[in-house]
Amino acid sequence: MNYYSCKLIFQLTTGMGLHTEQFDEQQVLLLSSDKISAFNKAKKHAYDKEFQFKNGESEWVRWTFLGVIEIRQIYMFDLEEWTSNIMEDNQVLNFIRLVELREKVLKES
Repeated sequence: MNYYSCKLIFQLTTGMGLHTEQFDEQQVLLLSSDKISAFNKAKKHAYDKEFQFKNGESEWVRWTFLGVIEIRQIYMFDLEEWTSNIMEDNQVLNFIRLVELREKVLKES
């Protein structure tokens, strides 16, 4: 079995759809024997996640699966970088304090 990262796209529609279109890109990690099986497993998972509900204005909100747009086999090794995000912040000290606070919360939980 191998790990695969799959990107799924959903369309969010509220009421009659008279709003700015919204799309949700989700990335899921799954175990599968090969890329084709991973594709099929990702699609089944996505269709299972389709749903609708009424929002606070009593309008129906629908999540509709559109497709799998990416599949990558993941080769996992100890301490391998999974993702990276370079950020800019004009409030350097506040940012550093936030990082320290978040680390402290993780240690205590």
